[in-house]
Amino acid sequence: MSGRNSAAAVLGRSTRPIDLGSVRDFYRCRSVLVAGAGGRIGSALCRAIRHSGCQQISGLDCDEHALVDLLGVDGFASDERFKEFLCNVRDPARIAQIFTQRQPDIVLHAAALKPVAFCERHAAECVLTNLVGVRNMADAVERSGASMMVHVSSDKAAAPTSLVGACMRLAELHLTWRDRQALAHGGSARFATVRIGNVFGSRGSVIEAFARQIARGGPVTLTDRGMRRYFMTVEEAVGLILRAGASEATGGGTWLLDVGQPVYIRDVAARMIALSGKDIDIVACAPGESEKLEEDLYDAHERATHSGVEGVLRLDTLANRPVTKNDIDDLEALIRDGGGADVRARVFGLLSACLGETDQADMATGDESGRESLAASAHPQH
Repeated sequence: MSGRNSAAAVLGRSTRPIDLGSVRDFYRCRSVLVAGAGGRIGSALCRAIRHSGCQQISGLDCDEHALVDLLGVDGFASDERFKEFLCNVRDPARIAQIFTQRQPDIVLHAAALKPVAFCERHAAECVLTNLVGVRNMADAVERSGASMMVHVSSDKAAAPTSLVGACMRLAELHLTWRDRQALAHGGSARFATVRIGNVFGSRGSVIEAFARQIARGGPVTLTDRGMRRYFMTVEEAVGLILRAGASEATGGGTWLLDVGQPVYIRDVAARMIALSGKDIDIVACAPGESEKLEEDLYDAHERATHSGVEGVLRLDTLANRPVTKNDIDDLEALIRDGGGADVRARVFGLLSACLGETDQADMATGDESGRESLAASAHPQH
């Protein structure tokens, strides 16, 4: 994304990165492991941690090209503290080997499959990466004696209608269960989740798609002129993740950044076209299956409270029951035994059981409460 298409100009708001002064002190002399290190968020986390004076950084990714870029373009090849690992989060044995070798204190889990329509067509793979992969990493954290795991989730986890969102929500509920188990039984690890919106300029994002269409001379295609999304910059996302990682004393819960009101996608397209100086048409098409016109930040099954950090809320779950390790084990067994065709129904069935008697229609409609700015949520009504 060029400087002309800055986040402020395209999104129509000023950014609000979190002050990381005291947070950097927390990471000094620590061993940090970043899963999904080759992605936009993961690589930015590695760069930010590098400047904190950390003891070592372990970067995991299953994309060899992304790791090569991290070593070369980002200069990690010459940093003795950094070690890359070609590793899929679905592989618990490989993860265990890496934990034994590197002994991480803090784990930042940013590995996920994200394209909504693509994941609907590859449901089993989505579950294995976005849910089983989180379980695998949490298992390694507990066994190794690491002190903190932060899972990077998505606003699609609020009132989810897509498989990506449902898996993210189940992963959040699972880590909440892990955190409460650790507190109840004297475990050494804490578990937290950061729920982020659409990251400006990330790979596969609408910003990137618009930029390509504008470069070709158009037209720019929208899913729907009424579609709105929450956006945040990479710097905002990284600040929130690192702040959550430094919360091992208080641990738990889901962290959420106030990014203001959702932005109309048509306005984003119009601003980018204006910045390009070209005369390009905007064309609308129908929303894809499982795709919302509007995302939510949180829903009626959560309670928002102030975190003590300006502009940041914490969400406490109001779920009827947790997502246990056995729940995820059962989903994995279904897939491994050839039952992948039923996995979507099983995922949403488990989610409905956890959140109460909510039926599929209610979940597809979503809850309106999370669409207001968090700045106006000092006393959220749920």
